[in-house]
Amino acid sequence: MTSKSKTKLKITFEQDRKCRRGHPILPSDGKCLECNSPLFDKRRWSEMRIGFLDIETNNFSATFGYAYGYFIKVKGENKFYSSYVNKGNLDYIREKFEKGTLQANDKVDKRMLMDFIRDVANFDVLVTYNGDYFDIPYLRTRCLANGLPFPLYGDKYHWDIFKVARAKLKFGKYPSMEKVAELLGISGKNHVDMAIWQIAQMGSEKAFDYIKDHNKRDVIVLEQAYDRLEGYWKKSKRSI
Repeated sequence: MTSKSKTKLKITFEQDRKCRRGHPILPSDGKCLECNSPLFDKRRWSEMRIGFLDIETNNFSATFGYAYGYFIKVKGENKFYSSYVNKGNLDYIREKFEKGTLQANDKVDKRMLMDFIRDVANFDVLVTYNGDYFDIPYLRTRCLANGLPFPLYGDKYHWDIFKVARAKLKFGKYPSMEKVAELLGISGKNHVDMAIWQIAQMGSEKAFDYIKDHNKRDVIVLEQAYDRLEGYWKKSKRSI
């Protein structure tokens, strides 16, 4: 008998816990021993913790640039989770570089990403706008670049309202959240001034304050757009 077979004999499974393919789930880690699929989730949407996520970055490329920070708004509450790179982080990296002590794992957004990993644990579902193409892969890339554990497949569900707007409303191919908000009569979103994003790279706290305000407005508008479009699309247990 192989060591793998011996291991299987010692495991006690819970009969009512199955993966998506119907295999029994290992109670210790919630994963299937046969195909490594996550637990089939029987919870209702009303039982899940939903958060509205938006990030701000200094570059569209996550390998060349980094994320300034994020906001996550709790559904139905005036509660936010947020963290941002600050002048101290920028000065620390600059000083290490100038002293010749900069290491490969010294990155300006590492502290902020550690905060994100802690905060995202409070949610079962993340809602974004264009997050399938930008926010989620950007954060995943930055976490991996920093050696940090981004949520694995099956850990969190993700709904992208950009895809809802493109499929259910008659815009062009790439409808912006600003246009969707305007159509739905939602106010509060402000315009992006790229000069301020560039100034933030120099460590300007005033520039960061502007970006944080813009970021917070976006998640508030995102939740309102989600509320207005609810019922026009089918929610799915699709992993990030």
